[in-house]
Amino acid sequence: RRLWKSRVLLRTCLQGTEFQKMLFDWPTRLSWDSRTLKAGSTLQTFDDGIDLVQYFTSPQAGGAVSSREFLDLRGHREQLHEGGEGFLVTFVSVSSAQLSTVPAPQREVRGRVHPGSGMRGRPLGPREGGTTLWEVILVDDRELGGWVPTGLLASVMSIAHFAFCKSMREYFSNYKPDVAYADSDVADSFLASRRGSKPRANLEAQFNDSAKAAASWAGGKRSTAQEKLSLYKWYKQATVGDHTGSKAPGFHQPKERAKWDAWKGVAGTSKDEA
Repeated sequence: RRLWKSRVLLRTCLQGTEFQKMLFDWPTRLSWDSRTLKAGSTLQTFDDGIDLVQYFTSPQAGGAVSSREFLDLRGHREQLHEGGEGFLVTFVSVSSAQLSTVPAPQREVRGRVHPGSGMRGRPLGPREGGTTLWEVILVDDRELGGWVPTGLLASVMSIAHFAFCKSMREYFSNYKPDVAYADSDVADSFLASRRGSKPRANLEAQFNDSAKAAASWAGGKRSTAQEKLSLYKWYKQATVGDHTGSKAPGFHQPKERAKWDAWKGVAGTSKDEA
């Protein structure tokens, strides 16, 4: 067996949980990774960020290496780095002898991913201009199954890793949501929407007045998910304080998980500052 490792640097407007979710969302992944992936789906979701996934690789080397099927347990973990919240995703193949819900092999040859395989993503510094510089490292210890000449295997795996990294960097570096705002931009947009209103001297009264207006503004078509999360986390921090929850929602609850991460991300900020 050979171990394959790739590293890619990319700058994107996406942050921690949002970046990870889009990276492993099957429809999104298939839209930019068609050179190495033909199909993929999540078959079962367990607790603690673990799910059972099935995917099929695209034929390689002009069809000399046919499509392969893989059935893996995929685990998600958050990792805190100096630059912010990153992630670690591990993969390992599982058989029906280990898990009864694993379906029987289809007509494609079934490959196997060995323990130690996975992907780590970490932000390398603070956001600049509404974007974050990410380092993504992929470690791949897998057998394709069937018979593949050693020289061809080395070529196929090298090309596949290069194609994956190149496509990922191009997609996420150029990704633009419908309307993307950094936190400061959210505040500017909200304040601009309330031109003519007079600030009050009393902080609490001003906050209550702004919160009512924000609730109406956030419900309109102009506000994006990014803006709503920003308003949510600062409202919760200002009214409740630090998030005290110890267990994050699983990745099968993306909306609740995004809210949990957003609020956790401003821990330590005083209520008055929030």
